[in-house]
Amino acid sequence: MCVCLVNSKTGQPNFFLQWHITAKCDQKCRHCYMYDSPFYQSEKDNELLLTDCKAIIDDFFDTVGSGKGSIYFTGGDPLLRNNFFEILEYTAKKNIYPLGMAGNSYHLDLETALHLKRYGVDMYQISLDGLKETHDYFRKPGSFDDALRAFEVLKMPAYVQCACLP
Repeated sequence: MCVCLVNSKTGQPNFFLQWHITAKCDQKCRHCYMYDSPFYQSEKDNELLLTDCKAIIDDFFDTVGSGKGSIYFTGGDPLLRNNFFEILEYTAKKNIYPLGMAGNSYHLDLETALHLKRYGVDMYQISLDGLKETHDYFRKPGSFDDALRAFEVLKMPAYVQCACLP
């Protein structure tokens, strides 16, 4: 899937970095490739240090300039990374905007959504794999209803773009 983030302040497309920030995830979806990798446990246990993440953000900023780049954080689930909000805060201070992320719905509540928005995250991708029975089969029982709950949470602070893709 190709995602093009447009700077809502300028209307211009941004240079786009999709960053697999963590392998941590607590879902074990049937179709996920991560758990089949022989490197999964090592990747999960040996995340980049915060200083290394900041260096990557600095390099990205130095390459694209202020307001001309966007980062889309993925994983695993970025919200499970212990210092994820420190990374977001640092990114926001560099004027890297817009920011997006993909994660599951289970760790998303209004307080978290407001925190994400404060740091410039204006797109949050939650996958729906079909209707309830199909989705819950691929993910876990109850995940369809939780995804719908999370969509409602994201709407509360007039938060993010929502899209359903076939």
